[in-house]
Amino acid sequence: MASDSTGTDDTKLRTNRTFICSVVFLDIVEYSKKPVVEQMSLKERFNDILAESLKDISISDRIILDTGDGAAIGFLSDPEDALFVAMSIRDALNIEQEKSDMRVRMGINLGPVKILKDINKQMNLIGDGINVAQRIMSFAEPGQLLVSRSYYDIVSCLSQEYAKLFQYKGAKADKHIREHDIYAVENAGLLPTSSSHYPVRKIDPDSAKPETSSAIETPLFIEVDSGPVLDAGAKRSSIKKMLLIGVPFAIIILVAAGFFLIPRSQDKSSPDAVLSKSSSSARMAKATRAQKAEAKAEETRAA
Repeated sequence: MASDSTGTDDTKLRTNRTFICSVVFLDIVEYSKKPVVEQMSLKERFNDILAESLKDISISDRIILDTGDGAAIGFLSDPEDALFVAMSIRDALNIEQEKSDMRVRMGINLGPVKILKDINKQMNLIGDGINVAQRIMSFAEPGQLLVSRSYYDIVSCLSQEYAKLFQYKGAKADKHIREHDIYAVENAGLLPTSSSHYPVRKIDPDSAKPETSSAIETPLFIEVDSGPVLDAGAKRSSIKKMLLIGVPFAIIILVAAGFFLIPRSQDKSSPDAVLSKSSSSARMAKATRAQKAEAKAEETRAA
């Protein structure tokens, strides 16, 4: 970081310069709806938290803007400074919530800004860098810290540990119909739970033991999630095989049973029926011939 000398400050913070800097935008939720007395109390505690979180950042490396119901902080040096300060503020606010109902939304963006002096001759920031930071902040839930795609692309490349802190939340459009890819910063003390990583064991830092450090870094495959799915698939495959083999076999058995068990009628095709019918026809023919011979004999005698 740059020194706090006057010469360095004048060189770095002279007006009409364009910087690519990280901007943290903070907003106290429902601040304007509270009574003035409560607003004053919230703002005092809010300013104390900011001052404590920024105590290690050189004055020449930051510009703080009071937005009334929050603040905007421009970091002119290391981009990760914005992440450390924002996470420190969030942790302090989580403790503060135990005493009051102060909730804050936070957004971080990396982009171009220009430095100028306001009507009170104080340093001010304008430009797309701070405007987008405000848009990113507006997408956050109370107590949530979001960052833009431009900030994520830079900081995630600096360290693998930094990259693990971010979880992609999708693209959202602001009131100007401009889309922004946003990433949420995981809570301090927790490893990321994004679907892009294997599930990991979450260990309380206060109760963590030295011998368990390797377990934090080693992905744990949860058999409870994948086991039932694999068992169901195996069962369905087994059932299909049984049906493919069993159904044709059952059909063959039914056809065979019908062929052997259903009684066959004594129809024309039966040999016994054919023989019986032949015998009966012979007897009838013989009787007819006898009757005709007898009738002829009677006619002869009568003649």
